[in-house]
Amino acid sequence: MKIAICDDCISDLQEINAIISSHPKISEEYITLFSSSGELLNQINNQEKFDFVFLDIDMPDINGIELGKKIKKLLPNTIIVFITNYSEFAIDAFDCSAYHYLLKPISIEKINSILDELVSKYRKEKETYSMRTKSGYINLTIKDITYIESVSRHLVFHTNIKVYEVPGKISDVSDYFMNYGFCQTHQSILVNMSKITSIEKLDIFLSDGSCIPISQRKKAEVLRNYVNFLKEVNV
Repeated sequence: MKIAICDDCISDLQEINAIISSHPKISEEYITLFSSSGELLNQINNQEKFDFVFLDIDMPDINGIELGKKIKKLLPNTIIVFITNYSEFAIDAFDCSAYHYLLKPISIEKINSILDELVSKYRKEKETYSMRTKSGYINLTIKDITYIESVSRHLVFHTNIKVYEVPGKISDVSDYFMNYGFCQTHQSILVNMSKITSIEKLDIFLSDGSCIPISQRKKAEVLRNYVNFLKEVNV
């Protein structure tokens, strides 16, 4: 996990750092401090990547809004949280896909709540599932799994690159994968909802071109789960 904090006010920079580094799931070694927008932008231009960036808005040279737009172009998956004295920038902040907008003075409870969400998102992005295949043990990144199906007492894990097969039943893994954004569309199929491109009648179309059936019995549940999933990812 890599976190950048950028604020040209040194006392605010130190305060934000103290709050974030005191979070029980974040180590100080994860954090890099920047006292100017140009310094942070230079690091990113030099191939430095950050998972989360906490940005002040009122900075000389490049203000936080403009910096945020540049960061999203270079690192589209980076999550940006703005911290500022001014509420009037809120609309501009969300124009560059800000995850959150915090006003100073900083509420420790509020920033800890945001950090809890971010750490949870990060872990889900990086989480792996270990399985023993015929060729040995594999740690498969969960977000890379498109769907899982049960075929002849085996579980078949589909990814964009490869298919993996291990002994097992859907009931063995359904509860586990539902915690990572999967839904059961059929008694023998689990689908990664982040891979869904469209749902039409009793078919789900996935980003790899697959078409997955939905049982009539599960249709209402699948649609409800997918709507809730979209609400969560678009928060």
